[in-house]
Amino acid sequence: MNLHLTLQGKGGVGKTLVSVLLAQYLLNKDIQPLCVDTDPVNRSFAGFKKLAVTSWNIIENKQVEMRLFDGLINMILAREESDCVVDNGASSFIPLTAYLQESNLLQFLSENNLTIFIHVVLAGGQSLNDTTRGLDFVIQEFGSAVNIIVWLNEYFGKIENNGKSFEDSKIFKDNKSNIYGIIRIPEMTKQTFGVDIQEMLEDRVTFDEYIASGKYMIIPRQRIKIFKETMFNNISLVL
Repeated sequence: MNLHLTLQGKGGVGKTLVSVLLAQYLLNKDIQPLCVDTDPVNRSFAGFKKLAVTSWNIIENKQVEMRLFDGLINMILAREESDCVVDNGASSFIPLTAYLQESNLLQFLSENNLTIFIHVVLAGGQSLNDTTRGLDFVIQEFGSAVNIIVWLNEYFGKIENNGKSFEDSKIFKDNKSNIYGIIRIPEMTKQTFGVDIQEMLEDRVTFDEYIASGKYMIIPRQRIKIFKETMFNNISLVL
């Protein structure tokens, strides 16, 4: 059983997109994942009805309460053989990482036959420095205790620093042994693919729903089909 956690301290960089892609990839492999949205601010993942996402409340007295994660872990363990995809908001990034460390939870989950993947988004453009710090934090906190997968989201721009790609960066070279894999969300034309993908996410529909719906024009549906095939192939190279 695999537990997929999407973590990043920077908001608005594609965490929900990663969770949506993972859930659909698993469904395409005939795996029915348990999908959970813990974002206390923007429950975007929970809006995808086709994915049967469970909203999990972690707020009490207007603050994130770490003990409210206990029930979530119980629910995950009760699934026994089903993969889980958990989307976490930026506001719960620090509390969740503290919760995982506090009770040595990662070792406990591993002992209960869960293989843990932490998915961290790196976004290009102005978000690169902030998301790089988020990745470094995850690596320092968890190191080799989990399988860290880095998603390179190039929608906001190329992921380069001083002309160096991520694979040539210091953070990658220093931590290569702790990075399980890299999945690239390629840069695509914003006026065509970008608009289509944004529309799909805003309407909270899956690839198959978008492609099959008469609501959308034929050519955008074809572009979404191309994006689906590209992403499923990229994910399959790592998972």
